[in-house]
Amino acid sequence: MRLSLRMTEEQHQQLLAHLHPGDGKEAAAWLLCGRRRDDDRGILCARAVFPISHEATSRKPHQVTWRIDSLHPLLEAAQGLDSPAIVHFHSHPAGANAFSRVDDESDRVLHADLAKIYEDGLPMASAVMLPNGEIFGRTWSSGVFEPLDGIFVIGDRIRRFSAQEHDVLKALHASHRQALGGGTTALLGKLRIAVVGCSGTGSIVIELLARLGVKELILIDPDHVEDRNLNRIVNSTWADARMGTPKVEALARKILSNLGTDAPRIIPEHGTLAEAWRVAATADIVFGCTDSAEARMHLDRLCHYYVMPYIDVGVDLRADEHDGIRYAGMAVHYLRPGGDSLLSRRGYRMSVVEAETLRRTNPELYAERVKTGYIEGVEEERPAVISINMQGASMAVNELLARLHGFRAGSPDEHAFRRVNLVEEFQTTSVANGPCPVMSPLCGLGDATPPLGLAGLT
Repeated sequence: MRLSLRMTEEQHQQLLAHLHPGDGKEAAAWLLCGRRRDDDRGILCARAVFPISHEATSRKPHQVTWRIDSLHPLLEAAQGLDSPAIVHFHSHPAGANAFSRVDDESDRVLHADLAKIYEDGLPMASAVMLPNGEIFGRTWSSGVFEPLDGIFVIGDRIRRFSAQEHDVLKALHASHRQALGGGTTALLGKLRIAVVGCSGTGSIVIELLARLGVKELILIDPDHVEDRNLNRIVNSTWADARMGTPKVEALARKILSNLGTDAPRIIPEHGTLAEAWRVAATADIVFGCTDSAEARMHLDRLCHYYVMPYIDVGVDLRADEHDGIRYAGMAVHYLRPGGDSLLSRRGYRMSVVEAETLRRTNPELYAERVKTGYIEGVEEERPAVISINMQGASMAVNELLARLHGFRAGSPDEHAFRRVNLVEEFQTTSVANGPCPVMSPLCGLGDATPPLGLAGLT
């Protein structure tokens, strides 16, 4: 099973400040994590940093030792997690970018001791942080050290550290390297990205990501292709509409047909996010391309529980009473774990979430309450124009590239929210708010009972 680690920029900075105080000696810390347990991929979701006091360690330029009772505060905090994991960090102040022989001997004992704490057979990890903030890590499995599949640091930028890898660039992506550089192009080829909502905007996001060379795509949508979709779902066909093909299957089949051996691995999930949250949580990044307030609330919580960046795109068209356009525009949000949320940015209303949840779980009661005026009815169908969907989708994918590559001028925190008004022809950008009091405390919880803290999830 591949194992990766995710942490926030704030956690990364806390580790860097403690592990590299500037005296040239190694230092140590613990990282408490929640987990996502999956058959082929495990995720360690950083919950909290527990520095090991310099005074309580024996520190030398090439070695550090600590007392095992330094784990006690972490173990107490871990009682609030369903499936806790422990990562041990230490530093290499001279910049050595590999585990030493001393590290190997120490880690064999460490991993054996950590395995005795929970006796669940699940791997823990150890990691080294260099003075420039780079991290490499590993786990111990069946008597062998295995490198972590990737270590993500998520802030205003998205960074991924991994073991040394030899990248083979396919001819299909040569022009991407010329534009974005080898590092960004190679990184795209290692990412698993989930797209929630595969209709007008989502189908275009999927097409762009596939042709950019993303390694794996998770497609999540509960609906089938219909005649009324053909004017806006890229890669849908008349035959799909006649057969009522699930949108995720129609798009997956077409991408594989178009790109052949250069196509990403595609994981189609025909269902709602409430049903597909398990596989969505294994993605490195998630795109929300849905008008559903309930799905957006689930994405908000997913982002924090599993420490993953979330890019939300919405297109808004409003007609006036004279068959004109009162408003046409789009908005893209970049949201990061531990920060603010789509809820705190008023990207959805909880009253609409509750109505949509009731419609999904108890349609008869929903219809009765709408009829009596007890709740507001959920909008069934919204107007869409493919050219506007394409612009919104391009904005969202370019947002990802900016967060990976950093090509945008100015500070990245100035672009947390971007809105384009096509009627009055202007664009606005906004900075993020402070941490959301509802969502940020959920950061790093990982698998929980009930999932995402919501009793209605399956």
